[in-house]
Amino acid sequence: MVKRLIAGALVAVALVGCGGGGGGGGAANMIGVNACPGIGGATITANGTVVLNNAAFATASSSFIPVGSATAAQVFLTNSGSQQLASGTVNLLSGGYYTAYAYGSATNQFVIVTPTDVSAPNGGQARLIFSNTSIVNASCDVYVTTLSSLTGLTPTITGLTPFNSGFQTEVNNVTPSTYNVFFTAPGNQNNILVQTTVTPAANTITTLGITDNGSTTAPFQQALPAIIDPVISGAVPPLAGTKNMIIKTR
Repeated sequence: MVKRLIAGALVAVALVGCGGGGGGGGAANMIGVNACPGIGGATITANGTVVLNNAAFATASSSFIPVGSATAAQVFLTNSGSQQLASGTVNLLSGGYYTAYAYGSATNQFVIVTPTDVSAPNGGQARLIFSNTSIVNASCDVYVTTLSSLTGLTPTITGLTPFNSGFQTEVNNVTPSTYNVFFTAPGNQNNILVQTTVTPAANTITTLGITDNGSTTAPFQQALPAIIDPVISGAVPPLAGTKNMIIKTR
């Protein structure tokens, strides 16, 4: 197979064949999510460490798992039959935090690795992080509101895609309360999916996402499980301009 990293607006990372990643030292940290319908159990391995182990669709690791940092850390996605579905290399920084999503469809699979901000928001506040791993609705807008109607509102986030999910579109310093989160078609208020009674607590980081459900009839999307993490003492945000990394084997 030819292994390649889809570039687009992403970090440029060298690809390698077999063997371990180079450089680095110390530990990075990663959570895995199976957001890919139609492949059964998903296993994601990063630099030799399993971060998601034969996980069912729409499930995630229970916590961040330490992995070795490297400038060319190999990432593999396999299914429950140990068939390799995607592979490539990414840059994992020592002390960095990442979320790796298996996404795509039964016939076309990817892994997206998103830098994750686990630093402390302002005192007593919360952070919301969003992801879109839908192929059917590859772009969407997001509204975060205490209201039940979007009439007269402007989007909190516009154009959420796999390429800017995570750190690039996070919402910082959210007052702990109860919110409704609307994922809508880009540029209009036609709902793709609504998550009600989202209650971010002080000093926590809540990741909410949508993905395809594999259905051939509407609705075509479903929510991913909310990932709720505490603030990590001493963590710093990813550097400005840090991009998501998407890998694919063809």
